[in-house]
Amino acid sequence: MINKSTKTETGIGRYSAELQQSLKQAGVDVIEVNPIIPLPKGFLGLINKLIGWDIETFFYNYPVWIRYPEADIFHLTSQNLATLMIFHKPPGRTVITVHDLINLDYQSDLPLNVFLKIAHRFFEQLALVGIRRIDWAISDSNFSKTVIHRLVSLESRNSSQESSPVE
Repeated sequence: MINKSTKTETGIGRYSAELQQSLKQAGVDVIEVNPIIPLPKGFLGLINKLIGWDIETFFYNYPVWIRYPEADIFHLTSQNLATLMIFHKPPGRTVITVHDLINLDYQSDLPLNVFLKIAHRFFEQLALVGIRRIDWAISDSNFSKTVIHRLVSLESRNSSQESSPVE
């Protein structure tokens, strides 16, 4: 299971923790891994100090590197983790949970467009390309499923909408 972090204060963090717990209860061997930041800590601090950009958080959200464990299936627990499919693809079958693509779907609507920096926009587009390379997509709403189909042209046999981590 590939997570941005182990924090459970966010909705995606709680989803990941509940999914991991449910899978373990179902007898599935789950190994959690997190992205690796490809830059020295000193450089990250310098960038943050000079231009006010928390590049460490950026690369947790849009990872380019990770150490994969031995596994048959790799579950990316959030859509922006799909950048790994571009930079460092997992060595097995892949599943991704897509929570919300509203910012991509309505980029021209200024109030909904929170991606003000070019890097964020660029990496969101890379994540869409990465989602196209995933074997299976799960959305947590019919709205997200519809957006996935329109934005990334996934065939319906490769995506499903689920209301809970494990039924």
